[in-house]
Amino acid sequence: GLGQREWENFSAVVEVVEVVEWRVTLVRTASMPSPDAAARHTGAGVARRQAHHERMRDERAREAAAGEAELPPEDDAVEMASAVHVLDSVREVGPNYTLLRSKETKAKRRKRKREDARAALD
Repeated sequence: GLGQREWENFSAVVEVVEVVEWRVTLVRTASMPSPDAAARHTGAGVARRQAHHERMRDERAREAAAGEAELPPEDDAVEMASAVHVLDSVREVGPNYTLLRSKETKAKRRKRKREDARAALD
């Protein structure tokens, strides 16, 4: 049978039962049963995840107690820089930004392939 929680979820879904022309129509609400009612996580992974969360929580608590927690940067740590200096540091030059030139143009390559195909037919 249905337990109390399952019955509450079921009754939230099936809200209205109408009899119209001797037919029973179930009208569903927009709220569906909670995912907890449909699926439960089981297995060794649940315990491993819980243990990991506990370790991380303990580590954060130790860091906070020792004052080692990462703090946001101070306002005076921001340095002003000119736009010219910044743009010079990211200039698109060098071997990574050069376009490779083909030894023959597309038109010449197509002409050569046409001639090769004609020669193969002869």
